[in-house]
Order: sequence, then structure tokens, then C-alpha cells
Amino acid sequence: MGLLRVADLSEFRDNVDVSGHLKLETVDDLYNILQLRERRRERKRQIHQKQPEPEILPEIVDESMFLTAAAENKLAVVEKFLSDGGDPNTSDHKSNSPREPSLSVSAWQFKRSALHKACYRGHVEVMRRLLEAGASIENKDQLDATAVHWACRGGSLPALELLLNEGGKLNSRDKVRAS
Repeated sequence: MGLLRVADLSEFRDNVDVSGHLKLETVDDLYNILQLRERRRERKRQIHQKQPEPEILPEIVDESMFLTAAAENKLAVVEKFLSDGGDPNTSDHKSNSPREPSLSVSAWQFKRSALHKACYRGHVEVMRRLLEAGASIENKDQLDATAVHWACRGGSLPALELLLNEGGKLNSRDKVRAS
């Protein structure tokens, strides 16, 4: 137990030892310590809460910005991309054709769509908007994983429920034999 400030101890002066710690003699003393701790946490929460910065919507949203927005739950950017006629099935993979060499950065090799990224992070509102725009639930990435796989890997039950309600399949397997 840490030291308590004088302001915290005003109602508990009788239960304080010489070093400033509360004495723990009864269950009521424990309850009082827990109350003080909660009050202190609440004060810290009030001090450290930042006001959300107003999001500046870019004039043009490119594919990489769209994919990042889906992963970071930035619904306004996702909607801007879709309203400008962007493809909801856009993935982070470049073509492997001989004319266009693929990028060597590992983030660009998985063919993960915006829906995959939103499912992994559990961003249900972004997922709902992507599905409304026509994103394919059964679209597979480089490892043959679908949006259902990514929702399971992310551990988001609401995301998984949304996918199953929209027709997602539980029985497909990816390259690592996960279903």
C-alpha cells in the first residue's frame, strides 16, 4: 500500500500509522482503502483524458489510406473512399505480373482487404459499411484466410456475429489448416 495524501486521510485519521499508511485491522478498513484507491484513480482519469482531436478528412483518399483507415476505425475516411467510387474489396497486394514487380515490404504481401483488417481489429461499424458497399466476405488473402478467419484471430465476437449474419462460412480452411 502506498502513502496517502493528507486530503485523502481526512476521514480516516484514526486508522493511520506513523508512516502515513492506513492500518488494516478490519474488513471495513480494507473497504475504506479500496474506496480511496478508486477515488485516486478517478482523479487521474480526469486529468489524463485527452479531448479527441477533430479528424481532418483528406480531399483524396488513396488505397493505402483507405486500408489504414479500416484498420484504425476511421469510418469517415472509409466512407469518403467508398463515396468517391473506390472498390470495397481493395487489398494491400500489388500485382505479381512481370510488368509490375511486387513490393518487397512484408505488409504488402498478404492481400488483406479492408474487411480483413477491420475484422481483425473488431471495428464493427466499419465492417458494416464495407459490407453495405459490397465487400466480399469470402474474399481470401495470401494464406487463403477469409474475413471470418480474421475476426476469429482478432477475438471479436461482435465482428464474427456480423459476418455470420451476413452469410460468412465457418467451414472454409486456410493454408495453415485453420477453420
